Amino acid sequence: MGKGKGKGSKYRDRDRKKEHAAADGAAEGGNEEGHGSKTWNLRVIASEAFLDRAKPADEKFGSLLVTEDSDDGAAGMQLPLVDGARDLSDLLEWFREGADADEAAELVFPAHLNKKQRHNIHTLTKSVGLGALETFSRGTGLARYISVMRSGSAPKRELTEAQAHKAWHLWQWARDAGSQASRDEIADMVFTDLLPVELAELWATKSAQQKAVIAMCEAIRANDEARLREATETRGGADALRVGAYDVMGGAGPLQLAAADGRADLVAILLEAGAVLDAKDGDGRTALQLARRHDSSDAEGVLLRAGAPDTNAHHFPGGGASTAIGSELDPSAPAFQPSFAFSTAPAGTADGQSSGTAPPGGGAGAGSP
Repeated sequence: MGKGKGKGSKYRDRDRKKEHAAADGAAEGGNEEGHGSKTWNLRVIASEAFLDRAKPADEKFGSLLVTEDSDDGAAGMQLPLVDGARDLSDLLEWFREGADADEAAELVFPAHLNKKQRHNIHTLTKSVGLGALETFSRGTGLARYISVMRSGSAPKRELTEAQAHKAWHLWQWARDAGSQASRDEIADMVFTDLLPVELAELWATKSAQQKAVIAMCEAIRANDEARLREATETRGGADALRVGAYDVMGGAGPLQLAAADGRADLVAILLEAGAVLDAKDGDGRTALQLARRHDSSDAEGVLLRAGAPDTNAHHFPGGGASTAIGSELDPSAPAFQPSFAFSTAPAGTADGQSSGTAPPGGGAGAGSP
């Protein structure tokens, strides 16, 4: 009887299936505009040395090349990729062979590919390239395209610390606003200082909110009521309170910080300026939750009277303070009734015949069980 395939063959087959799956995903729905069929027009920028090395590797692709003039002096060629689901892996292998003789060679995919197609091209290049190839994206929006180049040949993008900070937060804000721009795409825009109008406006709005949030938090920490009022009256301050913005670097929100510090007067100022009652800070905590966590009953009362959503109305700590706040809000509300009783009766006293009284606020006395 013949022996079955060895482990090495099994793993090679598995890897080949993965490559074909990635190629299927990359080529799905692509034509010269990236839609509708499985035919793409690609561009190869390479020298004669590339062709001399690549043509013997696979005549199928070499025979499809159509030479054109190129601005950079290298040979430019149009290459239609037909039925990409089967050919994309072979194409990358063919390009890898030629790139060994021409380190400046570039395989340019068409623009307008969808996000899944671009992702799968990146993935397949890593798999088929065997470390010899890398991808590089250029352009923005519908004009963004992918190039495959020899590893180490792609242009390097070195953002300054300020640019990296801007790119990271702008990408997060753009994503929250429904933008489909990738993090790398926004980093390119920031690096080249070519933000489209909508992203430039988003950055201006959000950065103004951040400056106001930081100013408000600093005023709260300094217990400076005048500075706090001044910060809330700026356009950025009003917008920040309206949308519930918090300091993206430190995570603090103005209303949450004032509530945690027990500054009921500052909480009132922020609410008057339009602060959102159920806004959350960078850790996902509301002002009411922080007021209770820090036993800031005055701030808690201000928030409750203003209508702060209270999902734990019957479970928050505070003992007698909780009852007092509830009575202020609704004088007709029944007094707090504990669900269990404490006994201070001396030993031998019958249950229910206590000669003492329960500690104030429902706390346990020395005689509690």
